[in-house]
Amino acid sequence: MDAIQVTGDEIAKVRKHFKVKETDIKRDVKIIKDWIKQQQHLPKIEDENFIERCLLRNKFRIEQTKQKLDGYCTLRGRFAGCDFINAPPFINLLLSILKKIFPSKLYGRIRIHKDLKSFHKAIPKECLPHDYGGELDTVENLIAKWDKVFEHNQPVFAENLKIVSNENLRLGTNKPNEMFGVAGTFKQLNLD
Repeated sequence: MDAIQVTGDEIAKVRKHFKVKETDIKRDVKIIKDWIKQQQHLPKIEDENFIERCLLRNKFRIEQTKQKLDGYCTLRGRFAGCDFINAPPFINLLLSILKKIFPSKLYGRIRIHKDLKSFHKAIPKECLPHDYGGELDTVENLIAKWDKVFEHNQPVFAENLKIVSNENLRLGTNKPNEMFGVAGTFKQLNLD
């Protein structure tokens, strides 16, 4: 069950765009499903459509898809960023503490804006609600719309909350091997 329904025609267009054949997709989905079975810490994901969409989001790269699925199930790497507008003075103190704790890449995702002009440089107006000088509906109306979407798709979200890893069962990490390089799955290259 998915919150976003995709038609067969849309699937065909995407596959054509990425120049992937049905047999390649079935092979890649099987590779991912077999990998998931070997990962004791991951929940069992049997939905082949979900796996295909994960492959698609990662341009059908097997190893990148594995990493994203692992991150999805362990809820790691979900912090996209945080923007403050007209922040109170204590935020600067808080950020100076966080700078010492957070990795530089993560810390770099926190931005303070003195005004909306600075904020619009970071986030385009077409992505913002009217209340923040954007082109979208008001915050109040957007919240009401999203409440309806979440309510309608509540069973989907409830099911997705079950897709969580058990980190106590995680086996070691994939580290590079001197003789054989990085562990992973490699596809056969077909040239036409």
